[in-house]
Amino acid sequence: MNQELEESKVFKGYVTGFFDGEGSTDITKDGKLRARISNTDYNVLRLFKSNFGGSLSPVKDRSLKSGEGNRKKMWIWSVADSDALKVLKYIREYSIEKKEQTDLGIVYMEKKRNCQGGNRGMPFEEVKKREWFRNEIKRLKQERYSEEEILNIEKEIQKFKDKKFISKISCDIIVGYCAGFFDGEGSVHIGVDKNLHYTLRVGIANTNFECLKIFREEFGGNLTPKTVLYDGAKPEWIWTQNSDFSTEFLKTVLPWCVVKKEQVKLAIEYLHMKTEPYCRKRGTPISELKLREEYRSRLHMLKGNSYKPVNAYVEIEDKGQRSLFDF
Repeated sequence: MNQELEESKVFKGYVTGFFDGEGSTDITKDGKLRARISNTDYNVLRLFKSNFGGSLSPVKDRSLKSGEGNRKKMWIWSVADSDALKVLKYIREYSIEKKEQTDLGIVYMEKKRNCQGGNRGMPFEEVKKREWFRNEIKRLKQERYSEEEILNIEKEIQKFKDKKFISKISCDIIVGYCAGFFDGEGSVHIGVDKNLHYTLRVGIANTNFECLKIFREEFGGNLTPKTVLYDGAKPEWIWTQNSDFSTEFLKTVLPWCVVKKEQVKLAIEYLHMKTEPYCRKRGTPISELKLREEYRSRLHMLKGNSYKPVNAYVEIEDKGQRSLFDF
């Protein structure tokens, strides 16, 4: 990203959105305020380091213990105390997911006393104060929606279903925020069913409904509760857009994406490439199916996921003659 972008509102929105999705704030046992982001994309973390300082280092490889030697390398960017305060003040205005943690971190730094000699030379009241802030940030990370709040969310979702969507991309901050949050939390996927119907889908799953509501309000799509949750998990919601409906969103966030830039470019190319609409009765030409499968393969490679090619017989009619195709 160039200097002009880094000074823009889009950049501020991007940083806030990405940190909301991937970042974390905590207070260490020795009283340091930290802001951190872990990600497999080195370039996006280098962007944070160049603008806010701090350290950028690889996370110790745990794949040897788990036997998963093909796991992507993970990087972590971290800033502490005054640099962390600079980050939190920068994102505070537009933060949603991390808003309360951000506010608490800023207040902590304002009230924190510099004490020599670590905890041993610190007044007891200061020790208690720091411990309270430390535990409060932990509590905020575990906080859940109440049953009443979930009922209100369900009503909002129903209103979305009943109301016709009208695109209204509000401002640069919103564009940047959505690009950043999607870069951290989103996914691009090309799926295929047993009828060889290929569908491109973009989506985000998150436990913060307010974040996903922005995507629904700005870009349309579907916003639904996640139905399959493990025991003790927080309630979660999913925002999705399918195929041609996702074109506007993808084109809007493309210039600002870092982590998923190539995936988004490929998805747009895929949507422009499609020449034949899906028709179960007539069937889709073999050449079209081959091309769609090629894009599906390329997307899997970009994401570093395991890829299982389609192996199916497609029955088609060509001038009255039936033929079989295997790929």
